[in-house]
Amino acid sequence: MDFVLVSHGPLAAFAQEILEAVRVPGATARLVAESLVAANLRGVDSHGVQLLIWYTEQIGAGNVDIHHGGRVASENGACMVYDGENGIGQLISDICCEHAIRLATGGGIGMVVARNSTHFGAAAWWA
Repeated sequence: MDFVLVSHGPLAAFAQEILEAVRVPGATARLVAESLVAANLRGVDSHGVQLLIWYTEQIGAGNVDIHHGGRVASENGACMVYDGENGIGQLISDICCEHAIRLATGGGIGMVVARNSTHFGAAAWWA
């Protein structure tokens, strides 16, 4: 079997272009593309760019709201529940991480739980 090797930079750019073709905003498309390529680079191909087919199908079917970044549903001390409002999972995860860092900075620990989010790829990207 013949294989084609594609460098990570052009692969991420290609993935971003695919997402932008289905109207995902540029910054979000870049985040998704970079996180998917990072999974491939770690050898976790199940959570790499092969997900683009499924992601674009889900967007086309209306199962993913490409324009929503979610909202804080509740916050109490170091804990938060974040409603993703069916937004793109990688964007929701990124926002939740920012909130967790903010909460931890103020209280020593921060815990954010996301609900109503879509698939966010490989969790290692946010670790």
